[in-house]
Amino acid sequence: MKISKIIIYLLLILTACKNHSENETPKTVDTFVQGQITEVKSNNEAKDSLRNPSSFYFLTDYPLRKCGYLFLKDSIHPTDNQITFDCMDSISSRNKDTRDFFFPVFLKIVSKSDGALSEAAGSYVMKYVENYTKEFASRSKSLTDSSLKSIAYFAANEVGYKYDDNPEKWTNQILDKCKNCDSSEITRLKLFNKIIVEAIEEYKE
Repeated sequence: MKISKIIIYLLLILTACKNHSENETPKTVDTFVQGQITEVKSNNEAKDSLRNPSSFYFLTDYPLRKCGYLFLKDSIHPTDNQITFDCMDSISSRNKDTRDFFFPVFLKIVSKSDGALSEAAGSYVMKYVENYTKEFASRSKSLTDSSLKSIAYFAANEVGYKYDDNPEKWTNQILDKCKNCDSSEITRLKLFNKIIVEAIEEYKE
């Protein structure tokens, strides 16, 4: 009788262990599969953002020069995203070849900019003119008066913000940096500065 009870007791234990094991295994598999699904979904979302023109990270996996080329060809539209800001910032690169390539890209971007992007463009103009004054003065000779005026208006936003009471302080500093400029470069630079000061006065009215 005792042996029968022992056998029955052992069978109950084995059955309980088997049921416990069967119940636990699917949970482990389910968790693993769910992890795979989440990872695949995350990877797909990352890839989608690189091809979504509305994403800040649009085309950031492309070489920047390729993005610049696409801007020049009007294949993509400038907006307040990473590649647009990086292209604009490249006009102040220490590498002249980089500046030479991206200056026309910059002109294309600002010619199509609006809203928040227009507000940001001024800081890039200001930085470039401050760091490469003679180069800018030289480039400005090949710009139309309307293009020069457009760039000056972008710069006026930033100069007016930083030198609100005395914008001439900045424009005089720029002229001082161009003492080795020729007369034609000085003339263009003075025109650029004049437009900035006048634009700031207009903003105040």
